Amino acid sequence: MGSTKVSAPQRNYGNEMRNTLQAQIDLMPQLMAAERRFGPMQADLRMGIAESISPRLLALYENQINPALSRMDAAASRRQRTADISDFEHLGARATQAMLDSDPERAKLLGRLTDQADQELSLGGQLSAFEKRQIEQDVMSSRSATGMAYGPSTSSYLALAQQQGRQQRLRDRQSFAGKVAGMRTQMLGDPFLQITGRSSRVNHGSGGGIFGQTQGLGTQLFNPESNYAGGLYNANAQATLGARTATASNRAALGAGFMSMAGAIGGGFAAR
Repeated sequence: MGSTKVSAPQRNYGNEMRNTLQAQIDLMPQLMAAERRFGPMQADLRMGIAESISPRLLALYENQINPALSRMDAAASRRQRTADISDFEHLGARATQAMLDSDPERAKLLGRLTDQADQELSLGGQLSAFEKRQIEQDVMSSRSATGMAYGPSTSSYLALAQQQGRQQRLRDRQSFAGKVAGMRTQMLGDPFLQITGRSSRVNHGSGGGIFGQTQGLGTQLFNPESNYAGGLYNANAQATLGARTATASNRAALGAGFMSMAGAIGGGFAAR
């Protein structure tokens, strides 16, 4: 006798979701009534607990947690910055030189501009002979227009004009040097950022997280794909499959027994 095949019961998604949703709709009046009755009580309970433990939590955070986090943050920042500076000390010059070597023409131009800016800065507010003559001519021309070119105050005006010229010349040279420095940074980039690739600041999570978040009150209205309902349907399907398997096994055993008994009876008659 051939083996008996047992097929698992076919589950229907639409029927299961429809039944689950209908069950939730049927129970919703009782659920809402319970929510209206016990929701305020639950809220009052949570508020009372929060009011009771908040002072202790705040004291714990202020006196223990926050100082510990500050020490950890300072230590981590110090370690990170020390490592960054060490890397920059060892690799900064190499990174800059590598950028210069990648474009010899650019390196040549930057070198000339840097040398020129350095020479200009070394002069400070010093005026060239041409600049001194130009200032003197301007002062004398201005004084001549008023008929006081050779007056006693001319030398004072000339000294003041030269002092102003020196200050302006110093500012011009400083501005030129600053522009050259900015040009170098723009063309070569920031070696520190290129080497570290990250901020030296190490942030930790907000300590306020220790208080957690208050769970939202209220109940989700409908969920046709309820995990509980799905598990229940699956359990029922497994139970049905088990029952069918057991029934099939019993039928197979009965059939085998019947065939064995029939064979024995047939054999008895044949022996007579």
